[in-house]
Amino acid sequence: MELIKIGTFLCVGLAIGFMIPDLAKKMIRYKCIKRHQDAPAFYMPKWHKHIIVLLSASLFVLAGRQMPLMEAVLMDIFIVIALTAAVVDNQVRIIPNEMVLSVMVLGVIYRIIASGAHSLLGSLGALAFVIAVFGGTAVITKIFTKSTGVGAGDLKLAMAIAITAGYPGVYYFLGGMAVAIGGYCLAGLQIGLLTPKSTFPMCGHIMAGFLIALFVPYMPL
Repeated sequence: MELIKIGTFLCVGLAIGFMIPDLAKKMIRYKCIKRHQDAPAFYMPKWHKHIIVLLSASLFVLAGRQMPLMEAVLMDIFIVIALTAAVVDNQVRIIPNEMVLSVMVLGVIYRIIASGAHSLLGSLGALAFVIAVFGGTAVITKIFTKSTGVGAGDLKLAMAIAITAGYPGVYYFLGGMAVAIGGYCLAGLQIGLLTPKSTFPMCGHIMAGFLIALFVPYMPL
């Protein structure tokens, strides 16, 4: 029975992984239409698509193996949102409000299912903590670089994630995000992709911290 369940998660994860570039393309077109703009050309290297398929399948299987069924299903939805939003942000530097709202609404449901309604109090504390961290980071960055460095979309997404991750999950979220950003910057500087003054879309790193925060409580010590 367990093998059938894992096989199902694997097949669904593979299928979703192949669909994510098209989902991102449709979201970009939708946002451009709302803004009365022409949609830009959408291009992804094949190896990017292969990575997305691999990530989708692997994360779906991990959720199916480690989490109770209801939490795993919600986790899979979060994975789809995370990967799609990362592609959209990488293409057009937008984190769609629709996706942020979806994370927030599903996050409340996830918190209640995973830890009970009382855990939403911890979510409020996590929300306040994330606002303080991102606000403080923006102030410090503004002082040294004359730019906030953190976009409104990044902050809104982080707030929605804080509600979903709750307490102490917010620490895993921020820690995972920091590791993702640090690793990306070090690798980027090493291979010449980045310079000390480079900017880059942060959605992928924020979403990495998000998924880490949800997986950690279910991983064996």
